[in-house]
Amino acid sequence: MLISFNSVSYLIFEVNYGFFIRIIHMNGASVLFTFLYLHLFKNITLGSWKLNGPWLRGIIIIIILIGVAFIGYSLIISQIRYWAVVVITSLVSVLPYIGSEVLVWIWGGFSVGNGVLKLFFTIHFVLPFLILVFIVIHLFSLHRRGRRTSLGYSGDLLKYGFNPIYSVKDSYSVFWLFIFLFFILLFPYILGDVELFIKRNNLRSPVHIVPEWYYCTFYAILRSIPNKVLGVLAMGLTLMELLFMCFYGRKPYSVNSYFKYFITSLFIINFIFLGWLGIAVAEDPYVLLSFIFIINYFVFLIFIILRI
Repeated sequence: MLISFNSVSYLIFEVNYGFFIRIIHMNGASVLFTFLYLHLFKNITLGSWKLNGPWLRGIIIIIILIGVAFIGYSLIISQIRYWAVVVITSLVSVLPYIGSEVLVWIWGGFSVGNGVLKLFFTIHFVLPFLILVFIVIHLFSLHRRGRRTSLGYSGDLLKYGFNPIYSVKDSYSVFWLFIFLFFILLFPYILGDVELFIKRNNLRSPVHIVPEWYYCTFYAILRSIPNKVLGVLAMGLTLMELLFMCFYGRKPYSVNSYFKYFITSLFIINFIFLGWLGIAVAEDPYVLLSFIFIINYFVFLIFIILRI
């Protein structure tokens, strides 16, 4: 397994511009999830989850992206990533009857080794093509149905044309590209952890495991519940509730409702605080606060479904 760690070191120090490719790929994931979460929060606020097709495909894209990003994160077996693979893959053991057998099949043995790296590398290469298919279908269905306006109206009377509003809006991406290049050249490893540069040691686990920032919300939910099965169920429900919320609350959209902005703002703030608690040390009062914010997460989302 040291070959994986050493190959990345070779890419950084020996290959021409290898360090540049590495930091683009590593920080590009953070940029992608930043805009992904912003896009999700905006559409929750606008009530776009009432458009069943585009919403379902969009949440499926998010779920697959989370899996692809974690698998890519696991391919470099440093100290913290090795134990992250051990923790996350061990979650399948909660499956009744077949959990242990599935875990051994994923690991390719009785511990994390080269077998799981080969499996993860293959999945990490193949799944982006599936994501591309879903993105094309998502965009096609969105252009066919149309998006909601800022007033929450989805009829054809007040729809915006693509030109010039959205064509000019999309040109802003060039500006953000320069910001991204400026950021990765000056602060390439600011979002990383010190133990990313330490070779794995399967005899000593890190004192404090910190995942990538875009996983911290789900990690806080997982570790705040002492029972392993309930923790996995709670983490899965956070995504499943988003996935199936389009089947509820089919009443007309509440235009100019201050309550919808208030409750969605609370939901977003709660989501961010859960991410901060995922970075914090796993001890009181952080674990207790995580449990409280988990309850708030589901309560706010239910309010959004019932009232917006």
